[in-house]
Amino acid sequence: TLSYTLSLHDALPISREGMLQAYLFLILEHAQRHYKSEQIGELQGHYRKVRQFEELVNQHFIQDREVRSFAQRMHLSPNYLNAICKTYLNKTASQLIQERVLVEAQRLLTHTSMSIKEISYHLHFKDTSYFSRFFRKMTGYSPLEFKQQVV
Repeated sequence: TLSYTLSLHDALPISREGMLQAYLFLILEHAQRHYKSEQIGELQGHYRKVRQFEELVNQHFIQDREVRSFAQRMHLSPNYLNAICKTYLNKTASQLIQERVLVEAQRLLTHTSMSIKEISYHLHFKDTSYFSRFFRKMTGYSPLEFKQQVV
């Protein structure tokens, strides 16, 4: 205890201030070890949630693009899911969903003979013009310009 440690001051050639510093150092070291183990556990939990979200997006991005429904599947609030994504990936959950849709659109434009209209309907866009606006917003190119550049 602290009173016992301070009573040792008379018996040892260490100053009272030195004894207090050593005791404080031990307390801080113990607290740091405890905090690090809690922090590592929290990081692992968040990492698992981010990975789970990415897997769900890969499975459902064509039919579902609502952060709310992904959060419900994970038993989280949409705000908490966004916070985790923002903290660990520097992107919002909706940005990650949109990026996945874009990657699929680019893949279909590059590796299939599907028309832009077929791709837009396959990806569940309301119409081709909405798909084209989405694609241009994300890449700076229309789907047709992208397809022509790749070919």
